[in-house]
Formats: sequence, structure tokens, C-alpha cells
Amino acid sequence: MDLREQLCGRYCSFYKPSRDEAVACGGYRVIEKLSATMSLDLVSCAETSSSYTRERISAVLCAACPFYRDDCDFARNVTDAPPCGGLIAIASLVEQDSISIDDLLSVL
Repeated sequence: MDLREQLCGRYCSFYKPSRDEAVACGGYRVIEKLSATMSLDLVSCAETSSSYTRERISAVLCAACPFYRDDCDFARNVTDAPPCGGLIAIASLVEQDSISIDDLLSVL
């Protein structure tokens, strides 16, 4: 199973498997970079994390995301807008102590 299926297919409500898209969210790009040097277990990631962790991650991750300005309802605090799958997985990895905020900063 490739990264797009493991990450987007499982965690992202915006993922469309039938679309061959070259564009990827900031969370996907971060996990792609981190997985090149670290062993990340995306299968055991929880699909929920604390709002505190998500806020910490979004403060770092969202500003560097190509969807942030025009396409991200979550970043604009639109009611009930879900975060991208990348943010969900990264927040879970941080809570599991698999990665740290410093790891994120190192690849942004």
C-alpha cells in the first residue's frame, strides 16, 4: 500500500481515489519527507487526537500548506470543517511520541 492510500485513503475526507492528483496537502508532504528518514506507523495512528495537539500542529503545519489561503475551511475555522488527513495523522503521531514538533519544523 502506498503512502497516498495509507494516509489520504484512511484519514482524509477530501481524498478522491479516482482522481489522479499531483497536488498534495502540507500534511502529506511532511509525512512523505519524514517517512524518508523515519519509520512511521500510519496504520496504528488514531483517527482522533486532542484539540490542543491539533491546534499546536495546525499553527506550524497550516501556514506552510499550499491549500491554506484559498482552499482550507479548517484553517479558516469554518464550523464543522474537518482537518486534512495529514494533520489528523501528524497529530496522532505526535501524541504517540513517534514524531515531535521539532521533527515537523525540520522538514517545513
